[in-house]
Amino acid sequence: MNKLLLIMMLQLGITSLSAQNFKFGKVSKEELQEQFNPLDSAANATILYRKENIKYDYSQERGFTQMREIHERIKIYNKEGFDWATKKVGLYESSNLRKEELIDLKGYTYTLVNSKVEGEKLKKSGVFEEEVNKYWKRKIFTMPNVKEGCVLEYRYVIRSTLIGINDVNLQFSIPVKKLDFKVAIPEYYKFTKYLNPKAAYYPKLHERSKGRVEKGSAKSYNTNPGASGTPTSISSYDLDFIEVITEASLDNIPALKKEKFVANLNLYRAKLQWEYVMFKGPNSLPKNYGTNWDKVTKNIYNNPSFGGELAKTSFYSNDVNALIKGVSDPMEKAALIFSFVKSKVKWNGFVGYTADNGLKKAYKNGEGNTGDINLLLTSMLKYVGINANPVLVSTKSHGVPLFATTKGFNYVVCGLELKGEIKFLDATGRYNTLDIIFQEALNWQGRIVREHGSSAWVNLFPKRNSLSTTMVSVKLDDEFNLIGKLRSRETGYLAYEYRDNYQGVVNDDLTKTISKKI
Repeated sequence: MNKLLLIMMLQLGITSLSAQNFKFGKVSKEELQEQFNPLDSAANATILYRKENIKYDYSQERGFTQMREIHERIKIYNKEGFDWATKKVGLYESSNLRKEELIDLKGYTYTLVNSKVEGEKLKKSGVFEEEVNKYWKRKIFTMPNVKEGCVLEYRYVIRSTLIGINDVNLQFSIPVKKLDFKVAIPEYYKFTKYLNPKAAYYPKLHERSKGRVEKGSAKSYNTNPGASGTPTSISSYDLDFIEVITEASLDNIPALKKEKFVANLNLYRAKLQWEYVMFKGPNSLPKNYGTNWDKVTKNIYNNPSFGGELAKTSFYSNDVNALIKGVSDPMEKAALIFSFVKSKVKWNGFVGYTADNGLKKAYKNGEGNTGDINLLLTSMLKYVGINANPVLVSTKSHGVPLFATTKGFNYVVCGLELKGEIKFLDATGRYNTLDIIFQEALNWQGRIVREHGSSAWVNLFPKRNSLSTTMVSVKLDDEFNLIGKLRSRETGYLAYEYRDNYQGVVNDDLTKTISKKI
């Protein structure tokens, strides 16, 4: 009987899926009445439909512009699914010629009112922008009138002057009933694509080629000095080229669920990644953009906001000289400087591997991003003769870089090379110690960048286990009460978590807190 019921439920789910209208705004009464996902009854929400289309539009003035359209429809079953009502979109910008922007945002929250489907529009007050660091910002929007049983739907476009393609995620922490994606690349741009080999869900992709014609008009101007800015003539043109298309239409994608002892689920997400390797114009020689990690790290080191900042010492030299006066042991010098930087420059919450504010300004103002702080630490250690170098890291949420690209990293720590060993220092956290770095940065490997750009992979995992030792000494009194002492000792990351959890708690309050936990 149970098997028959399951088969009927599956058939019902498949039938309703095929009958759904995925056109934007066509949310059905059946979608709003659905109380749980037939294939995953534990899901707090379900992506009913997701469409992602990436293409390149052409104009004579700008050349090719990447247009990435996202359309998503999400069913919220209960309050635990409310987090899906807020969407964060990362946008890169280093200049007007290298930038991403979110446009054409439209969204509605649908509910059933007296058996009628009604939608409430996403308002401007629900949309705002957040600065992440010098090169990244986030566009954040929160859907209105979110309640149990509602359906959220939104659509937006990311317009980008960058040729490179960001990951196409094919799996999420909630199930997906239907997902369509298409990536159409002009024949001039050559990419290598990768499906994540660690993912348990491995979708089948389809590839084809198709001719495309871009029609437009080009304006001509008088180039003589003092001429007006109005065009002297307008000519039309056709650009005829082939698109290489990768696409898939996927049904019933399972949720990527949390598991014990897996710190970074993103490593196991089904996704499609793209490496830009070559440009071949209509009448030009091929230009190779394929690279390796040595070239990438050398370019990073040559960045004025990275290697250029390490060489600046005059603004702190007097302070550091006074700090280590009379000290000869390198580890003692390192400990003094590490403590000094932690107390002198506070982390402003922004993540990056370059110096956003510049080391001098961060030092003067007492605040900076992760790049400002840890590059300052590295610079000071090098100044006093200690072999210290920056270590580039990709945080867990940023993922593991599978191929060489400057976007593969988003964090930096300091690496001490002493007696054939590399010790890590991260001055962004008040309670960080030797080899105890921000836990989000414990992501497989980092890339140590030495002077003049030579580099190598280094293992970021702790060299020693974190231990918790508890000692109990008790005795039984005449009334059979246990009287004694309990002493606990933590090491490594357990000690870091203890200090972080109980910072600012006085001894009496701490005893009460621990007693409640016991």
